[in-house]
Amino acid sequence: MLPVLRMAAFGMLFETAMGVQIDEAEVERRGLLRVTDELAASVIGRVINIFHWPDFVFNLTKKGQRFYNNVEYIRSYNEQIVKKRKAEYKIGLEDGNKRKSFLDILLRMHLEDGTLTEDQVRDEVATVFIGGFDTTATAASYTLYLLGHYPEIQAKVHQELDEVFGDDWDRPVTLEDMKNLKYLECVIKESMRLYPPAPVVARNIDEDMKVGEYTIPRGTVAFSSDLRLASASQSLRKPQRLHTRKVPTRKKRTAPVRLRSVLRRFPKLHWSEICTN
Repeated sequence: MLPVLRMAAFGMLFETAMGVQIDEAEVERRGLLRVTDELAASVIGRVINIFHWPDFVFNLTKKGQRFYNNVEYIRSYNEQIVKKRKAEYKIGLEDGNKRKSFLDILLRMHLEDGTLTEDQVRDEVATVFIGGFDTTATAASYTLYLLGHYPEIQAKVHQELDEVFGDDWDRPVTLEDMKNLKYLECVIKESMRLYPPAPVVARNIDEDMKVGEYTIPRGTVAFSSDLRLASASQSLRKPQRLHTRKVPTRKKRTAPVRLRSVLRRFPKLHWSEICTN
């Protein structure tokens, strides 16, 4: 199931984030999923091998050379997309009625507002390309896995889908449909609590931070384990089980956050930190 979901998530990423439609044949021909897999394996392999931590050592190894070759391949491919979309943007080929992609917003900030350089646009595109689809595919896979283990919950999800869509499974899903899928939303969030798509999150500490009786010094790389936090929850009697009793409500509506204002205020903030998925 995971390979199918990865391919689907990859296609959706390209269309929504970059405004480009890509089919399975193109992905296979260019080996895009294979390259991203190799990049992820290279990063993990380097982390667990202390001898590869220094750049001058890693750069001399075959794994290091393979890693940088893959980085250059992805960079070159993304640059082609950015150049094409930039040219289309300049001559006004975009459809005014079409929903803007993430790349369209970045190009507007680069070409019209001047708040982003072309290098920053490419960096953001690369971040989305590498980290924007695997987490989605992983979350969907674990959700299906848990639904298979909890048939009574699966039946409730099926009932809710029938109530919202009826027999019309061919029509596009609307925002109103998503608002009505409250139980499914609860199941997805619970599956992400049990099996976080990104089980460990790393952040650079820019200034000394006080956490309880401890001080994390500036320059430290801090790791947070979402997987550990979920399994050690004190608010649930059995945190290892799938809990769906609390269906989310939407009594309070929060003000929408405009991506452009976020990037202006935090120019070094990466798309993955805003919320890649």
